[in-house]
Formats: sequence, structure tokens, C-alpha cells
Amino acid sequence: MNRFDNLIYRYNALVTLVAAVAYNQSIEHLTSRGYSVPSLLVYRGILGCALVAAIARWQGLRIWPQAPRAQAVRFFNSGLALLLAFESFRRLAGVTVSTIQRLDIPFAVILAVLLGQRARDGKFRLSLLVLALVLSSFLFAGKIDEDPLGLAMAIFAVAMTAVAYLLGKQSVAVENNLTVINTTNLGCFAVGLAVWGLGGHLSPIHVADLWLFAVSAVTQFLLNYTMAVLFRHHDVTRAQRPYLLSSVVILGLEMLTEHKWFAPLHIAFVLAVVGIVYLVTLPDAIRPWGYLKRPLSWWRRVDPDAEVLVT
Repeated sequence: MNRFDNLIYRYNALVTLVAAVAYNQSIEHLTSRGYSVPSLLVYRGILGCALVAAIARWQGLRIWPQAPRAQAVRFFNSGLALLLAFESFRRLAGVTVSTIQRLDIPFAVILAVLLGQRARDGKFRLSLLVLALVLSSFLFAGKIDEDPLGLAMAIFAVAMTAVAYLLGKQSVAVENNLTVINTTNLGCFAVGLAVWGLGGHLSPIHVADLWLFAVSAVTQFLLNYTMAVLFRHHDVTRAQRPYLLSSVVILGLEMLTEHKWFAPLHIAFVLAVVGIVYLVTLPDAIRPWGYLKRPLSWWRRVDPDAEVLVT
């Protein structure tokens, strides 16, 4: 790995936590300021492509895919997933979107089993359990003041994201990290243009909001790049583990900075989903209690030349 990849891999938990929280908050603020979903897709795609092109030029890398057909599937899948995710931000609290997005880990486990991988270590059963828990949120949506349609959009978005991660895991075997990331940027831009062309509204960017768009572009790049680096060393569930703490941090931030006092049921829902998904990410998910006797591995430093955490 090059020096940048080495740093990202070594401090992946910290990078993911900071970037995930900043990305979630920036998108939530942009939607609250009236930017339409096509606007978010188009501007995010443009900024993302520009950032990748600049880094590729600096590193002397080509970003044209070696396997265009495989990237074409990711192109459409990623764009549609982001369309649904951005629309869900307009209907749900940021912490609810972030929590539901953590279903990408259980979905990845379920999809792998459906594709023929042997279910093991209780991961499949835990994945079904947390999926059932999230689906049950439709029954108490009114009690946590959330829109059922927004919940449905977020769930469909995360299902498509799980497919994108599995495809991304395969893509890093033949493509460089920047090529994998740029496919998502292009899909985001193309889907945004398509929605705009079908009658959507493209909001003009206000100068005062440029920094929010910059934060969303940079943090999304960091998240995607970190995932691409981790996919070369870990399975999808382990690579996604650092995301979990971000949902809890977002819950606290929204309560402190935006004075959103969530119902106890809402808080319990967030903590239960995060807790069960964390168990899914453990190597031995059916016997998690041994992990509680030592510090959580989220913050452990990692040997960049190994595929396991240094203990």
C-alpha cells in the first residue's frame, strides 16, 4: 500500500467515525435549507468527480475501469441508492437514516447466504433479527414521529447499498480505489440529471452553502476510499464496523446541538439496532461475550500489512 492507504487503514475507525458524522450532518443541513434531491445528486457527483480527477492526476493513476461491464452495474445501483437515501433525509431525522443505513451489514450477510455462502456463527440469524426489528418500526412510526414512506425509502436504499458494497468488494480485485469511487460519483451525477430531466427541480447553489457541499464531497470521498482500502483486507461486515459508533454520536449531536429530544422508544430503537449489528460484525457472532471482557476493537491500531487486528 502507498503511504496514504497505509494511514487510512491504520486509523480507519477514527476516519470513518469523523467522516460519517460530518457527512450525515452536512446532507441533513442541505436538505433542511431547501435543496432538492436532484440538486444534491448532481452537485455531489460533480464535486466528487473533480476531487477524484485531481487526486488521480496527482498520483498518476488512470480512472477508466478495466472491467467496464461490472462497473456499469455499480453505476446504476449506486446512483439509485443515493437517490433514495437523499430523499429519506427529507422525511426522517438524521439519526434514523444513519441507523437504518447500518442495515447494510445484515443485508450483506443475507445476500451472501442467498448467493450460496454457508450461514455460520449465528450471523445469519442475528441479521434476520435486526432486519425484523427495523421493519417493526413501521408499527410504531407515529410514536417516534417518523414518516413510514421515509422509512421504506431508507430501507430500500440500504438494500441497494449492500449490493453496491458486495460489488465493490469484487471490484477492488481488478480496479484501483479511485476508479471504484468514481463509478459512484458518475452514477450519482447521471441519476440526478435523469430525475431533473423527468421534471425535478435543480436548486441553485448559494455561496453561503458552498462549504456544506465541500464537506459532503470530501467526507463521502473519505468514506468510500476507506471502504475500498478495507475491502482489500476484510470481509464486508468487518469493514463496515466503524460506522456503527457514528449512529450513536449523531444521536447525541442532534439532541445537544439541534435540541431534538427523541422519545425513549426512539433512543432504544437506535441502540438496539446498533448493538445487534455490532454482534453481526464479530468473527464469532454466536458467542460474543468474550469480546466484552476486553476493550472494543474499533479503536485498535492495525498492522497495514496484515489482515487481522494487532492484539
